[in-house]
Amino acid sequence: MAKNQNAYYKEIMESIAKYRKQGFGIDQLEEIRQGLEHWVKASVYAKPQFSYEVMRELRKALEDRIHLEKYAGVGAEMLRELHLAILDHQNIIPYIKAGYVPEQLSEIRRAMKEGCKIDPYLNTAYRGAAIREIVEGMEEGLDVKTYADVEYSWQQMREIRLGLEKRLDVTVYSKKLYSWQQMREIRIGLEEN
Repeated sequence: MAKNQNAYYKEIMESIAKYRKQGFGIDQLEEIRQGLEHWVKASVYAKPQFSYEVMRELRKALEDRIHLEKYAGVGAEMLRELHLAILDHQNIIPYIKAGYVPEQLSEIRRAMKEGCKIDPYLNTAYRGAAIREIVEGMEEGLDVKTYADVEYSWQQMREIRLGLEKRLDVTVYSKKLYSWQQMREIRIGLEEN
């Protein structure tokens, strides 16, 4: 067994030497090495034009028998979201086509996983944190229409959500001109009567 293992590692080192001659950087070579050690066909993702981050995401997907190389141009973070969505049996391609970025897609995936029907409240103008506030409200059974508005920052959304959770009259402070800090002070005041 040890003899076969030594021969395998020697083969890996020879392969890495070939890739080194092709101009791959040290981080790229590390991704190639890790792929070879996990029995992944490195030639699928070992392209000099791919950053090591993109190579890493492609390698990790291949370890799960998922081929994402045709999406390599979208970048590492987007590849990570695609990989995770596929593992969760979710289709986020329509959201990618709509222009959502990885930070937003992460929250959309979470909503999908929790069974939240978030589509009516989505907007590409939201940051990921704003989408998270909407999802948290939906999970609590709140009327998220009260604060699902692109004119609110995610911090303002949080303050309104927290007020709704406490069954406060949020109309007192859910004014778009109030900063989230002002909203927080009013909410705390309402909580303490």
